[in-house]
Amino acid sequence: MSYSNIKPEDLKAEIRKLTKARDEALNAARSALRDTTRVTRLLMALNERVPFNILLDNILSTVTELFSSDIAALIDTAGTGHFRPIAFVGIPEEYIPETISMPESLMMSKLISKGVIVTPEMIKGIAFLEKIYRKLKIETAVWIPLRGSEETRGALILARCKSLPFTDEEVNLLSAMAYRIALAIEQIQHKNQLEHIISKNRDIGSLLNEMTIREEAVKTFPLIIGADAGSFFCNIDNFGFFFDKEYCDFKNLPSDILSFARNLCDDPEILKGDVKCLINTEDSPFSVSFSGSTFLSMLAAPIFRESRLVCLLYAFRVNAVHFTEETRQVASLFAGQVSIALENAHHYKIAQDELRERKQAEKSLMESQDRFRALIHNISDIIAVLNADGSIKYISNSVIPQWGCEPKVLVGNTLLERVHQDDHKTAVELMRDVLKNPGKNISRIVRMQAGEAEAWRYFDVIQTNLLNDPSVEGIVSTFHDITERKMVELNLTELAFRDPLTGLANRAYFRDRVRFSLLHANKINTSVAVIFFDLDDFKYINDKYGHLTGDTTLCAIAERVRRYIRSNDIAARFGGDEFTILFENIHDIQQLQPMLDRLVENLFVPVKLSELILKVGGSIGIAISIPDQDDVDSLLRKADLAMYQAKRSGKGRYVIYEPALEG
Repeated sequence: MSYSNIKPEDLKAEIRKLTKARDEALNAARSALRDTTRVTRLLMALNERVPFNILLDNILSTVTELFSSDIAALIDTAGTGHFRPIAFVGIPEEYIPETISMPESLMMSKLISKGVIVTPEMIKGIAFLEKIYRKLKIETAVWIPLRGSEETRGALILARCKSLPFTDEEVNLLSAMAYRIALAIEQIQHKNQLEHIISKNRDIGSLLNEMTIREEAVKTFPLIIGADAGSFFCNIDNFGFFFDKEYCDFKNLPSDILSFARNLCDDPEILKGDVKCLINTEDSPFSVSFSGSTFLSMLAAPIFRESRLVCLLYAFRVNAVHFTEETRQVASLFAGQVSIALENAHHYKIAQDELRERKQAEKSLMESQDRFRALIHNISDIIAVLNADGSIKYISNSVIPQWGCEPKVLVGNTLLERVHQDDHKTAVELMRDVLKNPGKNISRIVRMQAGEAEAWRYFDVIQTNLLNDPSVEGIVSTFHDITERKMVELNLTELAFRDPLTGLANRAYFRDRVRFSLLHANKINTSVAVIFFDLDDFKYINDKYGHLTGDTTLCAIAERVRRYIRSNDIAARFGGDEFTILFENIHDIQQLQPMLDRLVENLFVPVKLSELILKVGGSIGIAISIPDQDDVDSLLRKADLAMYQAKRSGKGRYVIYEPALEG
């Protein structure tokens, strides 16, 4: 082609077109770099190990700066039960009310779920928002829904007091950031809930009075699940009470409330053991007002004794905010703990009554030493009298069914001969403290041998130094079998580190094991490997067939993962449809090759559910630690990067991390 015939004006037009294309490409590159920088800044804030309130402040400060906003707020209705922000920037605190009306609650819920540019016209009818818009002179605002692993939790709100609207690109980027923020809030709050439950289980489990347990449960329940008030209704004696005096403090509940509670005890869901939730709307059976303050939503958790419904544990919210499925599971777990504590207290009361009656009968039959001997002969607990050196000088006949040997065989032997080796130190410390404190009851929990075989049971050992008492001249020791209670405590601890849906390890336990494995690997100069994968197109299964089918699919995949890992490897459900696997004592990638091939192959085997055949797959990322360099976060980040590279490469494959992925 000859350029001699091209006109100068045509050449100039072509140059202008090329210049415009170049400028557009440069602007797109700058925009992409700016978005990447924004996301990186947010992830850095999310990964800081700081207290929860400081983390929230850091998140808002970062987002406010990155998007040139004057005002920012985080609303977490699912976790807190109200619309008051858990963190905010640029809003005077006196502008934010503690509670709002039912119509305002419904309007706020719609705004939170939509996630749109919110104009002043859209908030008409929400008095406190109109006040904020007017006082702060807000020109434009955007509400981004905070969607966690299960459902919408709340909203991220940004506002500008200048005429600078939010672009579609900014809204899309904020939506991606909001998902990360929602997951972080959800994980921290769930971890706090489980820690609170485990902590309170020790407190409630040690109580032996049913009324005290009820009071403690009512105080604790709303704090754990994010509610404003709590109540306890007993189906046996129609007794209930509320703890929060700001709303009400009834000892004798009105008849309409009692009638509502009785009707709820016949609800099919409650009788099945499910947690029941209701919103106070016109067509809802839940419509109860207390001292002028109306509770707009309610949760009821059933408590059973010997398969019979005996109590309902309530939580109330003053806002029309529903309780999420995750919150219902936490409520059910806590109700189970309260049920066990009430059961123990019930049996303890029966035992106390029986013991009181027995003592009363014995008092009329015998005096002093005869009465004492008859008592210890008939009591189920083992009672022994020890010498100062710990040798047994007397032991009751109840040792026969519990330790499987005759009293005469034990007399003269030391108590330590039947104590588990790991509890020797505890038993020695108990004897030392008892010798130092004459007349004082001192107790410890130790494992004792039950029978001649290697069978061990937990006993609450109570000792009293009566060496100076002429009628005893020894250390009186009582052994109470608490094995069942101890097993319940161990099982609850196990629940805190297991994913309730799949039975795999949860995120917290997996991170802890990776941390421990890295420390061990650094000592012996080996590596650990982390596999990170999620299911391709899992959202399609959830959306088309429902969450129940999605949950069943996750369980099927979890079972496959268990089948193809070694017994000492750790598999976890990291969240949603994300799974992780930890391998220890790794020297090179060849060790993992057979397992990786089997895993990829089996992820593509269709999942058969009744009449459904669901095709699933997975994208896998692998990262192997560098001794003395990687920590938990860096190793998981590398595996995550490798997984996303696998997705970008066409899904259904695995990618091993290499430094080039950082670009």
